[in-house]
Amino acid sequence: MSTNTTQLLAEIPLFATMDDEERRQLRAIMKERSFQPGQVVMAADDPEAAFFIIEQGEMEVWLTDTDGKKVVLVDIFQSVVVPPLNCDQRTQRHFTV
Repeated sequence: MSTNTTQLLAEIPLFATMDDEERRQLRAIMKERSFQPGQVVMAADDPEAAFFIIEQGEMEVWLTDTDGKKVVLVDIFQSVVVPPLNCDQRTQRHFTV
């Protein structure tokens, strides 16, 4: 994870009220992951409750329609937090990232 990650955290509203030391501590426990183009990060039926901060590149949020076709809902770019889509354990995620 680059040394600019702490600065990137400051630009994200969720972390903007933290001071520099809090952001450094958060960065210290973050795990860097890299993905290949087209690789699924979170599937609609995946129970994982992680969130992602896009440091470089972009992500696509999509679902499959009733005809089995991919429907892109949104493209997400750098500095955006991608929350776990099933934060409420009583509901199921309905789209893929």
